[in-house]
Amino acid sequence: MELSELQQFSGVIEADVFSVLTLEGSVSARDHIGGTAPDQVRKAVAVGQQLLSGRDQHS
Repeated sequence: MELSELQQFSGVIEADVFSVLTLEGSVSARDHIGGTAPDQVRKAVAVGQQLLSGRDQHS
């Protein structure tokens, strides 16, 4: 989308919006529990690994 098209949605949209409107920016913006931000994914992996390691000990 062109900047002029985006500005039709809001007058506060400037060219810096394009740094967020990328695949990486979109994924990183979801930085909440269960989100797709890299830190959240790392936390979920760590929790999963802990659950699995505890499961092996109880077998």
